[in-house]
Amino acid sequence: MRRLITGLVFAATATHSLLILADTVSPDSVRIAKIAPPPQQGSIISEESTVAHDEWRALTRQFVEDFNSGNMTAAFKSANDALETAMNYFGENHPLTADSLNKVGLVFETKGDYDKAENYYAHSMAILEKHEKEFGAELATALNNLGNIYVLRNKLDQAERTHLRALRVRSTALGAESAPVAQSLFNLGNVYAKTGSEENAELLYKQAAAVWARVLGPSNINVASSYNKLADVYAAEGRNNEAEQLYLKALQIRRDVLGEGHITVAESLMGAGRACTKQEKYDEAGPMYREAAMILEDQLGEMDPRLAVALYSLANVYHIQAKLEDAFNREFAAKIIPVGTSDTNDTLGAQRQTALQNQVKLRAAYVRELYQRADPLYVRAATIFKELYGADHPTIKMIDDELSMLRETMHSKSAMVTLPQ
Repeated sequence: MRRLITGLVFAATATHSLLILADTVSPDSVRIAKIAPPPQQGSIISEESTVAHDEWRALTRQFVEDFNSGNMTAAFKSANDALETAMNYFGENHPLTADSLNKVGLVFETKGDYDKAENYYAHSMAILEKHEKEFGAELATALNNLGNIYVLRNKLDQAERTHLRALRVRSTALGAESAPVAQSLFNLGNVYAKTGSEENAELLYKQAAAVWARVLGPSNINVASSYNKLADVYAAEGRNNEAEQLYLKALQIRRDVLGEGHITVAESLMGAGRACTKQEKYDEAGPMYREAAMILEDQLGEMDPRLAVALYSLANVYHIQAKLEDAFNREFAAKIIPVGTSDTNDTLGAQRQTALQNQVKLRAAYVRELYQRADPLYVRAATIFKELYGADHPTIKMIDDELSMLRETMHSKSAMVTLPQ
């Protein structure tokens, strides 16, 4: 699986998809199949088929509405009713049945029941394989969804094979310059990123971003997703400056398209914050972590582990800044030359010493402020982790150690409290 992909060539054909399944980088929307109803022949059977087709479309539309509103209970019922209608009137091997199987699978995936999602996606794919000539793009969609489940279940060999097949089918059915082809490139990048094949992942994320930018525009949200994933690859390789720039590009697109408070905005902020922290750019990292924490708390509530990570990251930045400022202040204070008894009439010397000591006091106050900012953030992060994972989780010990070190330093004799006399 670590073989290097040096290039991908696609057929330059383009057709329109008749059957549209749920098929996005992050399935936040679904669409309805576009298969024409059976031809009217004046018979009772054809009339029943037409009515059944209309009923199926109505149920599928209801599913789309329910799914996009987040009502998974209603979405499951609508999808299941559409599936039953398709199977009863069109048969087990009809593309409409495959579409409904896909949508039921999407509900299970959203609920985290990956076993059932895999079964429904595989069944949908098996039906569409029988119609590959007419519905190649739709088969690729089923392969795409199944491949994503394999990634979630850490079946990475199967994920690679499935996404490669989806890419081949899509390139033949739709041509290289199409959004679904970009999606398959992106999904393959996810597979290789998880297997540690950074060269492959980097290449595929770059290709996905380029195709999406040409097809959907440079400010499309999928382009931002590619930038963010590519930044993750660079960060893993220690290329933190390049990672920071890509996180910021993704951040700007996500802000513009999704708004300031979207969860993916927080994701890009956290990535950029990590990249800045590794470059010791703490003044830049702190505000990023702080904004990310505000978004995460607003969107996910007070007890989400992602919020705990943001709080800990912000506390750690404050802690590091405090230690650096404290060390500088102690060094600065040690260099202040006290005015001796014989120099009591040296007004200028006394004023100079007073000014320098005031600088030490001001910096000491800032150091204390940084420690005081970090303390409650460590406490909140630890509280969340303890609530979610129990007091014995290794993360708790790490945070407790940081907190103990911080509090010990705050109460020790240092430049924060000691000045030359």
